[in-house]
Amino acid sequence: MTYYLIFFLLLGASFLRKFGPEIERFLYLFLLFSLFIFCAFRYEIGCDWLTYKEIYNYDDAVYFFRQGGTLEFGYNLSMIGLKALGLGFQAFNILIALIFFTGLNAIAQRNINPIFFLALAFPIVIVNLPMSGLRQAAAFGFLCFASLSFIDKKMFRYILFVLLATSFHSSAIIFLLLSPFLRFELTQKNILLASIFLAPIAGVILTSSYGNIAISRYVDSDLASSGSYFRVGILFLVGSYFLLFLKANWKELFPRDYKFILLSSIAMIGCFFILLLSTVIADRLGFYLWIPALIILARMQTIPNRYRQLSVASSFIGLLLIFTFWANYSYFFDRCYNPYQMKFLANHYHSIDFFPQKIA
Repeated sequence: MTYYLIFFLLLGASFLRKFGPEIERFLYLFLLFSLFIFCAFRYEIGCDWLTYKEIYNYDDAVYFFRQGGTLEFGYNLSMIGLKALGLGFQAFNILIALIFFTGLNAIAQRNINPIFFLALAFPIVIVNLPMSGLRQAAAFGFLCFASLSFIDKKMFRYILFVLLATSFHSSAIIFLLLSPFLRFELTQKNILLASIFLAPIAGVILTSSYGNIAISRYVDSDLASSGSYFRVGILFLVGSYFLLFLKANWKELFPRDYKFILLSSIAMIGCFFILLLSTVIADRLGFYLWIPALIILARMQTIPNRYRQLSVASSFIGLLLIFTFWANYSYFFDRCYNPYQMKFLANHYHSIDFFPQKIA
């Protein structure tokens, strides 16, 4: 019930902006910091907690020779640096949460109602990434800055942040393929030229050792992600809704980021079809596409449309239903996220469960 309470608290706070910008600013910063604490100081929460803790406690030399690990130098160097300072695994959690929420804040600040943005991000993005998938959480944070660099047409910054994201999770390297579109308009000629240029690069990535590792892990194996159908399905609906109902108005109202959102919407639809190849790959890539998806969902309330209020309400209801189904019927959620526990000191942690279940 802790997670529901936070979700509805964020939702309720998003309507308090009518009391003035000062109140809104204070509430936003307070809630952002609270979410950071909630994720950074969690204790034994998240399905990958023990795995990341064991990796952190390995010998430093292992990091650079781990299978597929050489590309993820940011992940490896951050662990080595923290251990050199005598800091434990909790410090690593704090670092990842800091990267994630710094990036999320940068995106949220570009939107009219940043608290609304946080509320949308909580049930899927925040619960899944900085509370479990630490490497991808850091990659997500850097890709937030990469997304803003794409919108601002800053080529060097875009490539830099994509590489930083890749240094924590190698899957982020695919976003280098978007770099040619940063400077050029989306015409048929430019798309054709970019495709000719990018095809061999994509081939190199797929046939590299990292591509082979991904194929062997996620395509040729039996590894699957049942939750990906719901998460990627929502992305498919968001991308389709943009292309069908928001595209024209968006180009007029938000020309600055129109190209980024248009390309991302196409990618959201394409990600849905990747499910046929691998649910895990679709899910991994899909988490990054939540950056533009959150922008679309957060701005729907500002775009003139006869169904505007219905669309905004539907987005929240949809996220709530997906989260409710996951929280109540997923074995992994019950095992990995309940009850929520927080730890500040080395030998102590505080258990937080506002609505504890009775034990028979």
